[in-house]
Amino acid sequence: MNERFGRCGLGFWEGAVCGNMPSAIAESIRYGVKILSDDAIFLGSSFDGNITTTFDASELLLITQKLLDLGFPQKQIKKVVGLNTLQFLRNQPPPN
Repeated sequence: MNERFGRCGLGFWEGAVCGNMPSAIAESIRYGVKILSDDAIFLGSSFDGNITTTFDASELLLITQKLLDLGFPQKQIKKVVGLNTLQFLRNQPPPN
C-alpha cells in the first residue's frame, strides 16, 4: 500500500458516494481503487440509524455483486469488503 495516501473508508450515504444504492457505492469503490489502490479502500459505514440506504447490513452482498458486475477480480473484492479493514485494525497500537 502507498502509505502516502493512507486509507479511505467509504460511507454509504448520499453525500459520501453521490447516492445510497449499492451501484453508487461500487462506483465510488472503483474510483477510490483507481486513484489510491485496492489496499487503501474499505467499507466505512455502520447501520446505526444515522444513514439512509436502500439496503441493510444483511444485504452487503449487493455491493459485492455490483463490484463483480463492474469486472472487479475476486482478490480485489475481498480486500475492499473486509481484508483491508482487518489489516487496519490489526496494525493499530494497543490502547494505553
